Amino acid sequence: MEQAVHEATNTQTLKGIFRTLTSEHRDLVRLLKRLCSTSETEVRSLLFPTLRVQLIGHERGEMEVLYPALRSRGLTYGMAEQHDDSARKLEVLVGCLSGYSFDHPGWGEAAESLLAVFEQHVGEEETEFFALAQEAIGAERAEELDEQYEACKLRLEQSEQSERAV
Repeated sequence: MEQAVHEATNTQTLKGIFRTLTSEHRDLVRLLKRLCSTSETEVRSLLFPTLRVQLIGHERGEMEVLYPALRSRGLTYGMAEQHDDSARKLEVLVGCLSGYSFDHPGWGEAAESLLAVFEQHVGEEETEFFALAQEAIGAERAEELDEQYEACKLRLEQSEQSERAV
């Protein structure tokens, strides 16, 4: 209950890109938990491609739009560096899962590892980074970055679809 109150308050006070990212975090955690809770290969084969596209798009969008804006400010520079390290770990874990067949005995454990790393990543962003970052760049800039982030994600998703079509 306390966590839900914190999440609701956090989402309400955050603006623009920070509000969007927090909402996406919730969706991605739910999807990851659903993946971790099943051993059915058919369910994994349906959910994992969606997770992969959304998670990689989310992280790359942050790296292309949000964190360069934070890197330009002394107070938030370290956040960007820490985020990039964490995002690389997530991409490696997604790559490991992509390399397994959905019935591989290690698939569930690898999915659990991805969930744990992602939840830690989300915790850092939402409790340590976002409020301070929003204060540093302002609500208006957060709204501008939100528009850029959405455009970036759309471009990344279209690129992913084009690659799969080939």
